[in-house]
Amino acid sequence: MNEIAILYFHGLLKDLLRTKRNITLDNKDYKKIIYPVIRSSSIKDIIESLGIPHTEIGGLILNSKKIYFDYILHPTDNIHVYPHIKPIKPDNYLFSQPIQNYRFLVDVNVGRLAKLLRILGYDCAYNPYWDDEFLAQKAYEEKRILLSRDIQLLKRKKVLWGKLILNEDPKSQLKEVIDHFGLKIYYRPFSRCLVCNTELKPVRKKQIFHKLEPKTKRYFNQFALCPRCKKIYWAGSHVEKMEAMIKEIKRRKTNT
Repeated sequence: MNEIAILYFHGLLKDLLRTKRNITLDNKDYKKIIYPVIRSSSIKDIIESLGIPHTEIGGLILNSKKIYFDYILHPTDNIHVYPHIKPIKPDNYLFSQPIQNYRFLVDVNVGRLAKLLRILGYDCAYNPYWDDEFLAQKAYEEKRILLSRDIQLLKRKKVLWGKLILNEDPKSQLKEVIDHFGLKIYYRPFSRCLVCNTELKPVRKKQIFHKLEPKTKRYFNQFALCPRCKKIYWAGSHVEKMEAMIKEIKRRKTNT
């Protein structure tokens, strides 16, 4: 008979388990898995084999002591696996690098989330043509937080920080990210280009006068220009709509 270890998955993690192994629900707070120890494996690899990306793990406890992702599972171990406590700690001990800046990267599965984060002024890179390998490399090199609904993408070793997005509606996804990372909803609204993510620069009306529609020339005097894609922004009715959207997001409840 194989020697076993027991893993306890707490909170939201118990709902992310994807395994055919026998799972027991001892109480509402966690699920218990009896895991046969048949080879030398790190706790990180074992957790991910059960369907949970390392990005979702906030703490690992063995005999009241913290352990790390590289801990090798032994027979008779009883390990408790915890999700992040929201808002997460930027310097969580499990991750090799702390979050220094909230700079994001989204994949095509949550592409509409990029625009919403940019509305709030957050740096969010996105291109629907980037594949998983490129996304993981970009997240690693630029120290970006990868947001995705793709579990396999978030399991990649080069993804240091990430978030598995659970909601399908983009506004609920934004609220999910705000709550998870403790973001300021009024950060630097309307400071980034919604098309290419570049920081906007103030521009004199006379410099772009020839590009404006007649009504825009008449009723508006303050403008911003994207130095990269040259898109022009001004405080039109769309700003009022975006402000209303921000207020709605603050009131919204999510599935997290």
